[in-house]
Amino acid sequence: QDRFDLIATGHSITPTRAQVVDFTNPHYCTFSVIVSKASGPKTLDDLKGKVVVVPIGTDYFEQLKKIQGIKEVRTVPNESDALQTLLANRADAWVTDGFIAQEAVQAQKKHGIAVGSPVHKQVNAMVVAKGNAALKGFFDQKLNDLLADGTYTTLSNKYFSKDIR
Repeated sequence: QDRFDLIATGHSITPTRAQVVDFTNPHYCTFSVIVSKASGPKTLDDLKGKVVVVPIGTDYFEQLKKIQGIKEVRTVPNESDALQTLLANRADAWVTDGFIAQEAVQAQKKHGIAVGSPVHKQVNAMVVAKGNAALKGFFDQKLNDLLADGTYTTLSNKYFSKDIR
């Protein structure tokens, strides 16, 4: 819709999205994971017959629709709403980014939520307006520079205790 030049956050690279935007080189990888209460579903098989909540606009909805036996996949406006839906027992599980899940588990210890199995590997990059090769090239080069001089690895280890590429 020509409303932006760059979205500087992580977006999962998918063929559908690549039809309408360009992606910079990937800057991190993660997995979508299952989050549930202690007695809730932890594996993909456990999701059969269950209600799962995901934020709208993520690719989790499409991932989950491919898994047979899930009772319902509900969407909510954002990650916070998805977490609250799980905590209020309006869903059996929440599927989200692994990094978001880890933070939620730490912040909600009193509620006893836990991270279950991975659902899908995500390769993430920034989004550039389709055809803006100069801007894409600029950010690709800056990422390459950070990788070459070790800055990326240093920051990754500092904040995630591992290389998230």
